[in-house]
Amino acid sequence: MFSAVGIYDVTSVSFAIGANGNGYAFVSLLISTNGGATFTQVGATQAIPNGPGTILMFTLPAGTTINQPTLVLRLAFTGGQSNGVDLQNEIDNIQVNGTIVPEPATVAGGLLGVLGLCWFQRRRLKSILPRSRRT
Repeated sequence: MFSAVGIYDVTSVSFAIGANGNGYAFVSLLISTNGGATFTQVGATQAIPNGPGTILMFTLPAGTTINQPTLVLRLAFTGGQSNGVDLQNEIDNIQVNGTIVPEPATVAGGLLGVLGLCWFQRRRLKSILPRSRRT
C-alpha cells in the first residue's frame, strides 16, 4: 500500500477477512520508511481465525510514521494451506487511518479560490450600497 499523496502519521491499519479453512493462517504488518527497500515488522503476528467477517487491526506506536514521505505499508500473509474443498481467504475494506497531508499546490489553489470569492462578494455589496456609504 503506497500513498502518492503522503501520509503524515499512520495510527492503525485494519481489514475484514473471511476464512473457511483454506488460505492463510497468519498476517503481520510491515512498514518501510525508505520507499520499500527494507521492511520492519510492527506489532505481533496475528492468527486468522476461521469464519466469516473477522476484523483484524494493527495499531502503530505513536510517532512511528510522522513525516515519512516514502512510507510503504505491507500486509504479509503466511502459513498458507488448502483442504481443496473450501473457499480461500476473502479480504475486504482495508483501512489505513492517519493524517493525510495535502500538496502545497492544493492548499494554495484553495486559498486563491476563497480570495476570489471574497473579492466578488465585495464588488456585489459595494454596488448595492448607496453612493454616500461607498468607500
